[in-house]
Amino acid sequence: MLKNYLKMSWRTIQKQKGHSLLNILGLTVGMAFCILMFLYVRFELQYDRYHKNAENIYRIASKFERGERTFESAVVPSFSKDLEREFPEVITAARVTSYSWRETALISSSKKHFYEKRFFLADPSFVDIFSLIALQGDPRAALESPRGLILTESAADKYFGEKNPLGQTVTVKQINTVAFEVQCVIKDIPEFSHFHFDFLASITATGELYWENYMNDWASHNFYTYILLSEKKAAAGLEEKLPLFLEKYSGSTKGEITLFLQPLTSIHLKSHLSNEIEPNSDTRNITFFSILGLLVLVIACINYVNLATARSADRTKEIGMRKVVGAGKRHLVIQLLGESILQAFIALPLALVLGEIFLPVFSKIVGQKLVFPIGTNLSFTAGLLGAVLLVGLASGLYPAFLISAKNPVDIFKKTTGGNGASRSCFRNLLVLIQSTVSIILIIATIIVFRQMSFVQKEDLGFSKRNIVIVPMKDYESQKKYPALKQAFGSAPQVISVSASEHLPSEMKAKHRIEWQGEPAGEKTQVLWNNVDVGFLKTYGMELVEGRSFSQNFEGGTHGHYLINESAAKAFGWHSSVGKRIQFSNEGLQKASYVPGRVVGVIKDFHMQSLHTKIEPVAMKLSNERLRYIAVRIMPGYPGHTLDFLQETWARICPEMPFEFFFFEENLNGMYQQEEKLGRVIAYSSGLSVFVACLGLFGLVSFSALQRTKEIGVRKVLGASYSSILYLFGRSFLKWVLWANLFAWPAAYFFMNRWLQNFSYRVDIGLFSFVAAALLAFTGSGLIVGMQAVKSARTNPLKALRYE
Repeated sequence: MLKNYLKMSWRTIQKQKGHSLLNILGLTVGMAFCILMFLYVRFELQYDRYHKNAENIYRIASKFERGERTFESAVVPSFSKDLEREFPEVITAARVTSYSWRETALISSSKKHFYEKRFFLADPSFVDIFSLIALQGDPRAALESPRGLILTESAADKYFGEKNPLGQTVTVKQINTVAFEVQCVIKDIPEFSHFHFDFLASITATGELYWENYMNDWASHNFYTYILLSEKKAAAGLEEKLPLFLEKYSGSTKGEITLFLQPLTSIHLKSHLSNEIEPNSDTRNITFFSILGLLVLVIACINYVNLATARSADRTKEIGMRKVVGAGKRHLVIQLLGESILQAFIALPLALVLGEIFLPVFSKIVGQKLVFPIGTNLSFTAGLLGAVLLVGLASGLYPAFLISAKNPVDIFKKTTGGNGASRSCFRNLLVLIQSTVSIILIIATIIVFRQMSFVQKEDLGFSKRNIVIVPMKDYESQKKYPALKQAFGSAPQVISVSASEHLPSEMKAKHRIEWQGEPAGEKTQVLWNNVDVGFLKTYGMELVEGRSFSQNFEGGTHGHYLINESAAKAFGWHSSVGKRIQFSNEGLQKASYVPGRVVGVIKDFHMQSLHTKIEPVAMKLSNERLRYIAVRIMPGYPGHTLDFLQETWARICPEMPFEFFFFEENLNGMYQQEEKLGRVIAYSSGLSVFVACLGLFGLVSFSALQRTKEIGVRKVLGASYSSILYLFGRSFLKWVLWANLFAWPAAYFFMNRWLQNFSYRVDIGLFSFVAAALLAFTGSGLIVGMQAVKSARTNPLKALRYE
């Protein structure tokens, strides 16, 4: 029986080649895009689930409440052993710490020197909580040794190549320098982990690397703390006990600091605390990508339904004959569903091939290394086959029941009982849905790219082109900055050289400031930066009052400040030059800031991305804590200049690796998420339009076929090309007009919400909506017009002989 159904379905597909080709092509594109979206969603959802005890692992985080200020942090004090002692439900706990999430560690072996961001220290119990795959050595033994070191496979290859890394010495320099012995090599941490390390040392080395009481200071929040619970349901009870535990061991005021638990498997998508080890994703991305994938697939399914119902009249005699010879409704439904399922399964391998072709491009867009686990993952393969079966059923269900419900008597009498009108209304509704979704996506694409263009062209208040940034990542290179500045500035292609603690586009640190005329009791905070002489010239910043920093100031280089216009406005100053100002020493163990005066006011600039409003800024002239050298070069000499900078660095700082980046590229990196969003929306918009156009082409072609005799009669009676074109256009383009009326408010609602994420943004305006409408009418008009012209050019004699 099944064989017979498949045979009949295959014969139908062969008989209706054009109709079947449109359906299969639409399903192929829709399924390929949906599969790519699903691969991304699947990748995001499997974060940290590879650990054996993933469901019972939690991270302890902290929440601070001081007055009106509240913030949450991923780091806590050093209390892991106290947890194990106090709570029997805690099987074990492990601390993880590093300065490399703030400052890069300088790691050396033999003649190789690299700055590394993935150097961490941990308790030996770390290996009991997390699943590490050892290739050489014992990871627990390495962490129990005060100078033991674990390397990942990639790090071992980077430093030692084919040489056996076990027993080799690796020198790590952060605050101090410590030599470690490589005692274990493990497989690289999977991509789907919320944090990665390449070097893992014993936590007992913190006293040597940092300072003696690093682990014993309860007031310092320096540790990521993970716990393994006996069972998942113990988490709620443990969290209730943490306030008393914290008060007992730290003596903190109740309510000022609280602790809470985060399930390991939820950190990547749901945790957005300060001091995260790595940037996390968001559940909104999962929802967004899932919706986009399903929308394109739904549009493809709508194509099938539309074309199947449109061609149902052609199959009435076939259905009537089958019913007359004894076929029941159930048999007809099975056969008709079989046709749609067969076409879906024909589209599947084509979709996999298409997805494999575009997988590298898509992986680059989303920034993840995605792979097709076909054949290697049974659950994925089974899920994919089940999804294809569902697509086939969803596409064919309505046409199957519609066609099989026909009465044989009505069929042979050629009566429809009004069902033709209802079918036409249903098809028009589906066309309306297709067009509405496509227009919404087109509008979204236009607005996203307009905003990104605005971001690129917006005056940031400083120059971003032809500036090379050379980071100084350790104290030694910072001490040699005067020599580096003089040497860099000696090159004829170098316009100016300066340095600062923070880049002007990445000023996030705030500090309490005291200013002349400050009302009693008011505590003002501003963004701050330590900068060198020449900072304004190098970055092309504009002064609106006073003068820039100079080495010739009376009293040396201490106590001189520049503020921005927003700061002057916040302080209520009409004239700022000469006003007293000072960074507060409140809360510091040693007074570090001296009183000074404002020497100039800078025109407001964007000290962060355009997501953030411009805030008050104060910059202090300083020769200390300078971390970024900015070298402004003449246009057209990047390669030659970089060679010169590298040679100069190697001569002055021979033991420090030379690193650099272009300031403009760094700025563009701030909007990676938005650019990814824009590209994904653009692809989904293009594909949805393509699939919708396939369906429209099929419907128009079938409509022309059905009206062949009518068009012949019209031409005999003198109908012109334009009247025939109007006849077709009126039938289809009116639904595009209605689609715009529905799409515009929906697109405005969603895109207005998205633009709220930017403090500086484009106006939505009418342009995006009108442009999308014109694109929709142009595409639809071309398809309808081509078919109308083809029909109009048909010989009337042939048209009248039709049938």
